[in-house]
Amino acid sequence: MQADELGNWEDWRTLGEEIRTHTLNNIDFYLEQLSEQVAKRGGHVFFAQTAEDANQYIQNIVKEKEAKKIVKSKSMVTEEIGLNKALQEVGAEVVESDLGEWILQLDEDPPSHIVTPALHKNKEQIRETFSQKRNYKNSEKPEELALFAREQLRQDFLSCDIGITGWKLCRGIQ
Repeated sequence: MQADELGNWEDWRTLGEEIRTHTLNNIDFYLEQLSEQVAKRGGHVFFAQTAEDANQYIQNIVKEKEAKKIVKSKSMVTEEIGLNKALQEVGAEVVESDLGEWILQLDEDPPSHIVTPALHKNKEQIRETFSQKRNYKNSEKPEELALFAREQLRQDFLSCDIGITGWKLCRGIQ
C-alpha cells in the first residue's frame, strides 16, 4: 500500500490524536476492560507501581512455582525494570526469546540498537558465538545459523518452567 492510497494524512493524524486523548481520558475504564479480558482467557494482569514491586511480584511467582528456567519475550519494560537480574537473584536461568537478544545473551554483549539488537554482529561472529556457547559445527550461512538458533530456542521453549512477556501500557500517566 502506498502512502497516497491512505488518503488525507491530516485526517489520519487528527483521528489518531482524538483516539489517544479519548483513551487517556478514560484510562481506568480501558485498564479494567483489559484486565477482565485477560482473566477470561486464564491470564492475570498485575499493576505494579514501581519496578521493585514488579520484580518482587515476579520473583514470588518464580519461587512459588519453583521455576528454574524462564523464557522471556523481547520487552523494553522488562529491561527497564531490571527483570533479568531479579530473576537471577532467585536462582532462575533467563533465556531471551528474541533472536538478536538471544545471540547477545550468549555472547554477554549489550545491544547496539533497540529494534535490531545484534546489528553490530556479522555472520562470522554469530557463528563463533554459537560454536563456543552451543557447540555449533556448521557454516556461517545465515539460513544454517537461523535453523540452529530455531532448534536451540525451541528446546528452551519446550523445557522452560515459565514464560514472561510484558508491556508498558501507560507510562507517565498520573
